[in-house]
Amino acid sequence: MSVKWQTLAEANEAKTDLRSRPGVCLQLGFSMIELMLVMAIVAVFSAIAVPRFSQSTNRYRADAAARRIEVDCKLARTRARITSSTLTIVFDIANDRYSIAGLADLNQSSSIYTVELGNGPYEAELISAVFEEGAQISFNGYGVPGGAGIVVIQVGNQQRTITIAPETGEVTIQ
Repeated sequence: MSVKWQTLAEANEAKTDLRSRPGVCLQLGFSMIELMLVMAIVAVFSAIAVPRFSQSTNRYRADAAARRIEVDCKLARTRARITSSTLTIVFDIANDRYSIAGLADLNQSSSIYTVELGNGPYEAELISAVFEEGAQISFNGYGVPGGAGIVVIQVGNQQRTITIAPETGEVTIQ
């Protein structure tokens, strides 16, 4: 037997009639067991995803900080060549930052170019900076460094080693 309703009001009235009949059960929502099951599944997936997300974020920050040091070493080497003057990168391990003496800061032209590795977006810890000149490296007017050196940074459990070649000043990240 097929029933055709003429209007929306008639359809709603028919639905109400079905609910009032004995023996007819219409399910109008979710049971508590279904909700708890879905919440348990979401909790399991969250427990798997959160540590992976944290590790991924640390890896990204360590890579970004290492690339920033690499690019700034190349900048100092190139700028020393262009201006035919010595430029020095000074690493401040205690404060997780470094600066390039002789270059103006991009945000404040009256300040020295400084990169805060301990702050966002890097949030990296400067573990060590070992050069022949201590915790600094100088590029002469020809862009040649004063010696070889290694900088080590760490974000969480992710560690990167930045190496500067003695004769060429080439930078590699490991």
